[in-house]
Amino acid sequence: MIDKPLLILQARTGSTRLPKKMVRPFYQNKTIPQIIIENLLKHFDSNRIVLATSTNKGDDELEKLCSEIGISCFRGSENNVLKRFIDCAIQYKGNRLVRICADNPFLLPEFILELTKELDVSGKEYISFQWKDLTPVMLSHIGVFAEAMTLNFLKKIQNSTEDPLYLEHVTNYIYTHKNEFDHKFLNLPQILEGRENIRLTVDTESDFNTTQELYSKMMEKKSDFELMDLLELIDENPVLIDNMEAQIDQNAK
Repeated sequence: MIDKPLLILQARTGSTRLPKKMVRPFYQNKTIPQIIIENLLKHFDSNRIVLATSTNKGDDELEKLCSEIGISCFRGSENNVLKRFIDCAIQYKGNRLVRICADNPFLLPEFILELTKELDVSGKEYISFQWKDLTPVMLSHIGVFAEAMTLNFLKKIQNSTEDPLYLEHVTNYIYTHKNEFDHKFLNLPQILEGRENIRLTVDTESDFNTTQELYSKMMEKKSDFELMDLLELIDENPVLIDNMEAQIDQNAK
């Protein structure tokens, strides 16, 4: 029997572009991490979800949130996020992992299930999605996907580089060193073709306001939404699309 994957939600309050965004009310007085965790709990066991944050005093609020919701909180290095992930995985006995960014309120668990299934079946070290032009989805701004990997994959990166870029951005190393890993990139759903203008990740004040408005509209229309529902709602709100495109131009990864 294959062990269930460990879902690691990456979050901290010390964002340079939008400080305290992780503890700021987003919808019905709930924060973005709280919304993500509650959605994950509909599909995954609470003992396999961990929020990994830093040891900085400011992140005490995130640890408190975990206690209130009933999931574990791991605290490690603020800047060496790669080490934080590895240490977290070791502590919670996770050999197969899903990395989730807490900047993404519209994260869709259905695609996490697809990733973990593929990780099991393929035996690969790393699984994620890519656009038609082969750009990894995690380098874009769409904000509904995660990525799956093994603990050994992260250890390989740790043993291969000390570049601060790769220590802070946990999986970026594979994008320029694909030949060093046994990996697989899945194609994005066909309905996303040509939709590179969608930005649902929260890095700036404008992002927060845009996604907050969209999320509220989505909850009013259909709380248990799927990707198609989300795309249809976005198309009904061209002003929000304009805001997304402006932020994509200003925050190219």
